[in-house]
Amino acid sequence: MAYKANMTRETQVMILASEGFTDKQIASYLGISADTVSTYWRRILARFGASSRTEVIAKMVQQQAAEAIAKATAENNELKAEIEQRVIAEQLLGATSERLNLLMEGIDAGVLFFTEELLVLYANTAFAELFGIDNNLESLVGTSNAVIEAMIRGVLVAPKQLEANTARLIAGGEPSGSERIELSNGNILDRSYKKISVDETSFGHLFIFRDVTLREREKSRLEYHSAFSTLVANVAPSMIAAKSENTNSVLDFALGEIGKFAEVDRAYVFKFAHGPKTLSCTNEWCARGISGEKENLQQLPMSMFKWFTDQIENRKTIVLNDVTLLGDEAASERESFKDQGIQSLLVVPLTGSEGQALGFFGFDSVRTKREWDELFIDLLKPFSAMVSTLLEQFEAFVKVQP
Repeated sequence: MAYKANMTRETQVMILASEGFTDKQIASYLGISADTVSTYWRRILARFGASSRTEVIAKMVQQQAAEAIAKATAENNELKAEIEQRVIAEQLLGATSERLNLLMEGIDAGVLFFTEELLVLYANTAFAELFGIDNNLESLVGTSNAVIEAMIRGVLVAPKQLEANTARLIAGGEPSGSERIELSNGNILDRSYKKISVDETSFGHLFIFRDVTLREREKSRLEYHSAFSTLVANVAPSMIAAKSENTNSVLDFALGEIGKFAEVDRAYVFKFAHGPKTLSCTNEWCARGISGEKENLQQLPMSMFKWFTDQIENRKTIVLNDVTLLGDEAASERESFKDQGIQSLLVVPLTGSEGQALGFFGFDSVRTKREWDELFIDLLKPFSAMVSTLLEQFEAFVKVQP
């Protein structure tokens, strides 16, 4: 039957009549009398303002159709609104994803995001560049953590350690702010980790890599210079308190300490004799396996090394990272350095209390070429002043000897 149990009797009568039931059949079906059915019809005709049962049925069908159309229209409008909202949401999601990609590509840190199943969900260009990965970034999506580790293993100094740390971080889920990673090309990375969760639901694992090579090198450089300053301060008391008769032994000790710390092959002091215009090596320290040259460098005519001595007498520090690059104006010096096996050289003038050039002290690098750091050169100035004072004291001591 097309009617529902909770319908009014009038509605039930009209529906049964529309389906072809006679009043007698309607009375029997509903369990009421024929007179009651007639009473319902009188009410129905009055309500619809109709003159016959046929007219009532027609109006009822029209009303039902109108209600059905209205209901369908409302449902259609709701569905349309839902579809529009879904499209807008997808557009916003797409725009947000695109902005996120642009943001991730714009930062100078490598980003690697794994799902809970340890599959790559996202990796940016900076990550690929830091580890020398040539693959298209889209091809990395869906790649397992094990595959990524295999791809970068060759550029790591300690790959097993990194892999163990990664497993520990993922298993523990605790954020990590800083982890040092050394690459085989000498670069240094800093890695941080965070498990991404919302309302206790985990979405994956985020790793961020930053290149901190310059920062770490500068830190090491400053630590080195601080240690060198401390060394100079430690040798200073013995130099200040030195007696004239033990000047050479004090200088030899100081040269050895500084030479070993600076990891040079030779450290030496040369003194000028202005009367005969000669220069001589008075003190020398050599690293193990490096030949000494002191005996071969006595009373050398300053005219043989005009370019070199001019630099010293003009209070100029001589910095040669590659002695073979000396020009023809220093051809004699270039040949002398070659004969001594010197590849790189650093020489600091020794200046007397009245501004006169007393000589110089310096370092040789024999086994390798070396670039001399400016800050390191500046730190040698206090040492050169102490050496100059020692030399002047020794000269004064010699002059008063009978």
